[in-house]
Amino acid sequence: MKKIKIYIITSFLILCIIFLSCSPQEEEKTQRNSSMGIVFFNNMTSFDVNLFQNYIHPSALLCSIKAGSPAHKEILFPSLDQVSGDIFYPQYKILIANEIQTGGNPIYGYMQLDYTNINNIRIVIKGGEIYSETIEQPSISGLRLIDGYIAVVNMRSTQVQIMNGNEVLYKDDGSGIHINTKQPVGYYKFSFYSDLLNITQLKARDSIYMDFPEFTMERGKLCVYWFEINAEGVVSGPTIKFII
Repeated sequence: MKKIKIYIITSFLILCIIFLSCSPQEEEKTQRNSSMGIVFFNNMTSFDVNLFQNYIHPSALLCSIKAGSPAHKEILFPSLDQVSGDIFYPQYKILIANEIQTGGNPIYGYMQLDYTNINNIRIVIKGGEIYSETIEQPSISGLRLIDGYIAVVNMRSTQVQIMNGNEVLYKDDGSGIHINTKQPVGYYKFSFYSDLLNITQLKARDSIYMDFPEFTMERGKLCVYWFEINAEGVVSGPTIKFII
């Protein structure tokens, strides 16, 4: 009987020690969880989506969500502004060229909706609350390509480099600076600083320099500008090929 009493008292003391040692941690965990909000993003589009929080910049990329993925979960701090909340900006991934066309890695670009077809998500996030938001299929007519792309076919008997002014351009698939003869196409990306980008100093180089025709890229246009360098070194183009 005495042994049973000792066992009961010892067990009680052990349980008290465990309770006292764990309860502050559990309380802290509960407080931490209740201070955050949970948002489920449902990507109901046919595109993979990059989602940016509050502004569009690589540092503000919140997550990437596959096409058709429901209930992608993000745990987020409450909105700093409890009136206006947080804004989430979707960008839509689009294939520019596949492995066969590049001879290497596929190339993807990103699109966003123009200002008349805004599809942003605004949420006032509160601690301890759960939200569910749907990324809707965008209107194709409202989509705009963020960067501009050119494609160059090399029909020379030697590999060539593409230059813009004095700058040698790298192919956008990451395979270097040369386009081999009669091989897959070289693709190059250009960033916009205004609605129109005038290209006036583009040229190809092997043992000679070959000037491209001057042309103008239009910001947002869902196309690739194609050029061909023939065997004699004459560059023709651009031919506009739409990607969607």
